[in-house]
Amino acid sequence: MPIVEESKEIRYTEEGTPILTPKVTSTVTNLKTGHEYNSEDEVDADVADPNTETTVDDIRRDVVLEITEGFSVFGESDES
Repeated sequence: MPIVEESKEIRYTEEGTPILTPKVTSTVTNLKTGHEYNSEDEVDADVADPNTETTVDDIRRDVVLEITEGFSVFGESDES
């Protein structure tokens, strides 16, 4: 199951520049076993477990960032 961090409110710098915190979806997989982890704690426990052969090199992280609607890839808002 992917690990999801929801986006937060858009904040602005003193100059009015928007600071976006995107929704982050991470899928963490063991390359040897194909196991998909449910949390970073589960990954750490598997790597630290002397009963498994899992190393940090066996872990793959796929990350997707979803940017809040209303902003273009060129840094302009719909209000521009």
